[in-house]
Amino acid sequence: MTYANVAAGDPIYASTINDIIRSGLNSTVAQGNRPSAAGPTSGTTALGILRLDNLNLQAGHLYEFICGNIRATIGTPGANFKLYLAYSSAGAATTASTEIGRAEQNPPNSTWNWPAPSGWVIPGADTTTASVLLAVVRTSSGANSTFTTLADTGGLWLTVVDHGVAAVDTGVDV
Repeated sequence: MTYANVAAGDPIYASTINDIIRSGLNSTVAQGNRPSAAGPTSGTTALGILRLDNLNLQAGHLYEFICGNIRATIGTPGANFKLYLAYSSAGAATTASTEIGRAEQNPPNSTWNWPAPSGWVIPGADTTTASVLLAVVRTSSGANSTFTTLADTGGLWLTVVDHGVAAVDTGVDV
């Protein structure tokens, strides 16, 4: 991104100011709240819970997708369920979109606090049509068990945070 050189007499446009503001670290891009219960699931059919559409994401920025406050009731204690984030860079995400994060467990009780999934994306190109979906599916055991999110105080949140320009991956696989 090239900024105006005000000292040299370059004009400052609203788009330049927006770019500067938007490049700030840890800015919220989008958020959604579901105050009501979602579910129940049926068998091994994935169930969408909350989706954010038309996300305006910049190429090369690091975006974090964060859920919070997930409690659920399951029909059969010990049934294994997976909460996951599905991402699409072009159009509404579906339960079959690319998985970018998950939380999976088989709780021993019928009502349980669920670990919140989170995911990361570094878009290769600017997009104004990205989408993320929080979904759940039964992965094994507990035949015909169901999963229902609870309508807790404050609801269930899904938030997208822009962490600014992504650092180069310098990790070493060991």
